[in-house]
Amino acid sequence: MALTLNITDHWSDTKRLHVIGNLVASGNYVAGGDIIPFNNPLIKTSLPPVYVDIQVYSSTGVSTYTYSFKAGTTLANQKLMIFTTTGGLELAAGAYPAPVINNPAALYAIFHKFI
Repeated sequence: MALTLNITDHWSDTKRLHVIGNLVASGNYVAGGDIIPFNNPLIKTSLPPVYVDIQVYSSTGVSTYTYSFKAGTTLANQKLMIFTTTGGLELAAGAYPAPVINNPAALYAIFHKFI
């Protein structure tokens, strides 16, 4: 798997499940975006998220890539797309570059609860 979701916090507001975590890249990027592994046992739903925010922070303060969430139709086909900040081109398929590996993306997602 090219992305790992490390959940750092999660809670319920009685109607929704809120999840905060990091997306850690390893291996190879797939053109069209890599699947976000929302199959974590802490995410107790079978429905896709209703809201996702993904941010990237660089240790140098300057990021060479921007991250975008691509909504799917099921929990299993939600994707993270990565683009260059210069030119806005999608990252080419192949090994993740060091800046992506070294700067995990922060993720905040909201799901319908227990369905």
